[in-house]
Formats: sequence, structure tokens, C-alpha cells
Amino acid sequence: MRHVLISAIFAAATLPALALAQDAPAAPATPAQVTNGQVFGDWTVRCEALGVNRTRCMLSQTISVRDSGAVLADLLAFWTDDEDQRILVAQVPVGAHLPSGFVLQPEGTEDEADRLDFVWQTCNPRLCEAVALPDQESLDKLLGAERVLAGYRPAVGAEPAVFPISTNGLVEGLEALKPAAAE
Repeated sequence: MRHVLISAIFAAATLPALALAQDAPAAPATPAQVTNGQVFGDWTVRCEALGVNRTRCMLSQTISVRDSGAVLADLLAFWTDDEDQRILVAQVPVGAHLPSGFVLQPEGTEDEADRLDFVWQTCNPRLCEAVALPDQESLDKLLGAERVLAGYRPAVGAEPAVFPISTNGLVEGLEALKPAAAE
């Protein structure tokens, strides 16, 4: 089921839209030799075969609860096929309170202009996905912060789950993936 969903969303990304990731066997992903599992700071490259000699790669960062190992969020970053837009995807466990949204924000700021709001796109029996299309200014605010916090409400009536994410390696990883975006 997840593979079908991923393929459908990758197809939609060619219109510039959204996508999500799935672990796939290691294989060269781009002429620049970015490979599945390659690490850029705190982000890891995930690649998926789309067809014969056609692969899509993105960056991922999984945030989990230290004590239990339960996943709080899987963050994904990649380019649209035309290389014009970065796409950020947050995947969270099913049951998230969708009206509360998913947000990235520099720690210590209360200004809503500094916040990157994601829009919920879909849920399936395992996860819900939210997407943001950050412009350069929004991305620069996050990258310039000493610490970035993510947050969402995991269930109706639940306290918000707020946790740090790392932007370490995000720019380098996206730049490494950019030449492959148009393939």
C-alpha cells in the first residue's frame, strides 16, 4: 500500500507537488554519485527506484523518543523535478490532530512570520503527511537559528509534541541532490 502511495506522490511531484520517501536498496542515484544511505550532517539520503534507470532521492531525518524509540516524525527534503522548489514533508504517526497543524520554528521566537507552517495532505493507516514549500527567506530563518523546534498535536486533546530537529547538513544535502532533480 505504501509503495503505491509513494509512486503516486512522486508522479505528482513532476507537476510541482508533494512526495514522501521509502527505504530502497542502495543504488547510484545521480550522475554526481549521491547514493542511498549517504549522510549530510544529520540528514541521510533515501532513494527509490521509479523505473528502469530512473531513481528519485531525498534527504531524511527521523526523530524518535529516546526512551521508547517511538517515531515522533520523519522529515524529508527534496526538489521538484524542475529544480525550482524545495519540498519539505513531515510524516507523523496516524492519529495526529490535523487542525492543529505541523510547524517548524526557530526556538525562542514568538513571531508567526518566523514559523514554517506545513499543510496536511494525506493519512493512511500508518502515518499522516504534511508538506511545506519553503521560500529562501523562510529557509534562511530556520538555518540561521541556533535551534529549530518542530511541533504538532499527536491526538485530539493531547498536549503538543514539541521537539528539536537539526538543520545540520540540510543545505549541503539539497545542493548535492539538485543536479538529479531534473532527471
